[in-house]
Amino acid sequence: MIKKIAHIRKILLEGSRYKKNLIHGALANAFTQAVPLLVLPILTRLYVPDDFGTLSIYVAIISILGSVATFRMDWFVSATRNRFRAAVGLALGLALLICVLLASIVMGALFLLSSPASNTGIFSAIRPVAWLIPIGVAGYSLFSLTSAWYVRQARIRALSSSRMIQGVIGAAVGIALGFAGAGAVGLVGGSIANTSAGVVKLFRDASSELFSAATRIRSGYIKKVAAANARHMAFSGGSSVINSMGLFLPTLMFGLFFSAHEVGLLALAQKIAIAPTSAISTAIYQSFWGEAAQAKHSQRNDLQNTFKRTSLLLFTLSAPLFLFCLAGPLFMGMVFGGKAWGSTGSLLAALAPSVATQLVASTLSPVITMSGGASWVFFWDCARTAVVALSVIFFAFSGASFLITVIAYSAVMAAMYIVLYFKAKRIVAEHFAL
Repeated sequence: MIKKIAHIRKILLEGSRYKKNLIHGALANAFTQAVPLLVLPILTRLYVPDDFGTLSIYVAIISILGSVATFRMDWFVSATRNRFRAAVGLALGLALLICVLLASIVMGALFLLSSPASNTGIFSAIRPVAWLIPIGVAGYSLFSLTSAWYVRQARIRALSSSRMIQGVIGAAVGIALGFAGAGAVGLVGGSIANTSAGVVKLFRDASSELFSAATRIRSGYIKKVAAANARHMAFSGGSSVINSMGLFLPTLMFGLFFSAHEVGLLALAQKIAIAPTSAISTAIYQSFWGEAAQAKHSQRNDLQNTFKRTSLLLFTLSAPLFLFCLAGPLFMGMVFGGKAWGSTGSLLAALAPSVATQLVASTLSPVITMSGGASWVFFWDCARTAVVALSVIFFAFSGASFLITVIAYSAVMAAMYIVLYFKAKRIVAEHFAL
């Protein structure tokens, strides 16, 4: 039996670097996603929907602030071939992160201490974990920057290894704090532990090369790189902020118009919607991103075939994912705690269009930025954010139910992702023609 398993493994891992990275990443990410998914029924019995709502709002805030803090320097790092330019990108990202952290701490403290609005609605929900926001932003940003260093070299196995550690530590901390009755702080603590474990692992493994590159960089070189790439970084960074707002602003808006309880139900539905394929999609995304970066710098023309194979794989995965989400009302209540979580099944079904289209389009979209389309992505992100925001506001003010509002949000997101996919397809056809 052991020999057969070894033989199968050998067959799977033979072939191109893309295939090896994809398989290694998928297997590791499958484990990473399986751990929190298996413990989720435990967490839904240790925490209430309001706690999940607070976590969802917290994640939205740190994701938006984290995109400002990195200003998409992780894309710059991963896209550059020169190791020293990549190190400059990391240095610029760290400098910006420090500035954003200081500003967010001061502004957050002033708001929570002086504004009456801090005790109402969404702000009341986030208040217990507000002091953890700077820690979350730092972890989010550092993990993005260090991950880019590995993606630049297509070292997907190292990223996969860090995610395995993250999954175990994050789940363990979340359960332990749940049994301790920590409430929303427990869920946020698990999220912070998850990110911190990944940062420590990646920094430790790359510390020697990072130190070597950093010690050989001079301030004049940093200014030169920044000046030469200012326009590209401005569009990429602006696009990153708008992209995060398009993804996470709806959560904040749902928090403004609806209760933390309902936001928590939606958060669980989103987690379940992503979980079935995120193990593989993350590996595909990282592998395709690495191949696109390598193709750009080596002037290879095989990315078009890689794009076609990847698209076919993603479409194949999106079909069962769509059906899985539609079947949500049949199993969500039974698996996650009966009456308290039963309505999550309808929300999961409502998310089916956006989740299926996002799986395909988001995975393939980095090729647009790497081929000089950063400005297009920026305006696409602006359009998506505006349309999504208007749809949520319109349905909320019209008195529509939470479910109807989520259905509208999902439909708008799906339409925008379809546009993004066809743009990526066109870019590959024009810039990487066989």
